Amino acid sequence: MDKRVSEVIDLLRFPLMFGVVLVHCVPVGVLGTALTSILGQTCVPTFFVISGYLYFNGLTGDWSWSVFASKLRKRVSTLLIPYIIWNIVLALFICRSAILHFDLDGLYGFFSERGLLSVPLAYWHISSPVWWHALSDAAPSEFVAWWQPLHIPLWYIRDLMVLCVCSPFVYALVRGRHGRFVMGVMALLLVATGGWFPLRSLFFFSYGAFLRIHALSPVPSKRSLHVLSATALPLFIAALVSTHLNSELQTLFLPAFLLNMPALWFGVADRLVEHRHIHAVPVLTQSCFLILVLHFRPTLAYSDQLSHLLLSFLPASGLHDTLCYLLSPCIAVAVCVIIYMAMHRLMPRTLAFLTGGHA
Repeated sequence: MDKRVSEVIDLLRFPLMFGVVLVHCVPVGVLGTALTSILGQTCVPTFFVISGYLYFNGLTGDWSWSVFASKLRKRVSTLLIPYIIWNIVLALFICRSAILHFDLDGLYGFFSERGLLSVPLAYWHISSPVWWHALSDAAPSEFVAWWQPLHIPLWYIRDLMVLCVCSPFVYALVRGRHGRFVMGVMALLLVATGGWFPLRSLFFFSYGAFLRIHALSPVPSKRSLHVLSATALPLFIAALVSTHLNSELQTLFLPAFLLNMPALWFGVADRLVEHRHIHAVPVLTQSCFLILVLHFRPTLAYSDQLSHLLLSFLPASGLHDTLCYLLSPCIAVAVCVIIYMAMHRLMPRTLAFLTGGHA
């Protein structure tokens, strides 16, 4: 892989992960809608593009079953094992909630309804972000069960594992001259379905795979970057207005905006690397996986409480709520980075095991 592309990907990881945390914050006002409901939604698709690109990196010849088996073996330690571990961690927290509320019957019903053995393999639509209720004061019997991983932020890992298993199918889709046509059809379907999550995951992973298989750079040219910027602005405004007004048009404008943004993020990061000589901070890049698995309800809840405490000198107002909204994810991410730094220094092997070697 080109060194410059590698530097661009490293620079993108932490800002994109911060955007993922923002998505799981309750938006406040127009600014919250812009950051959480619009810009934040572009982060995971960009991660899928990066994942697809890196998955097929190093492919020197045609796809073979030996290559496929080799790549799957690597994903067992980097994806499957951390996925299982952190879902178990979340299950333990739910058990704690049940014990505190003396609701063991509700706990049994919660797990039996979800079906723990089938959940990790589920490839399904993710509905509204209800996951923070899993660690709230509500008893497990009051939880809403969805077809998703128990540790809901890990739906990205779940989808990525499914896509890795289906990588021969992805390779057959995007290789050859028909690859551009297939990607075009998938893009139209993505917009037509309002950004249906399974198709969203498949499209952006396939897009990254398409770029790598055809030896194309994910970094757009200077001219393409200008076109992407000119296209993104009206789409962003349309998506923001339609989402803030809760209009049905958001199902059209938001997917169109999502299609535009991964290449634009790559272009912006490339300009920062080339012209501003800004490079990734290793500790921030390496802590991204831990941020993904630790930014669930306790971290964000305590961060929100702390932000309100720190800003208690301000009168209750829209400004107060907005500042708390902006400060809360910063505190949550800072806590995760500090935990990473401590574990990296005191127990590096445990950290590597828990994060699948991503640290």
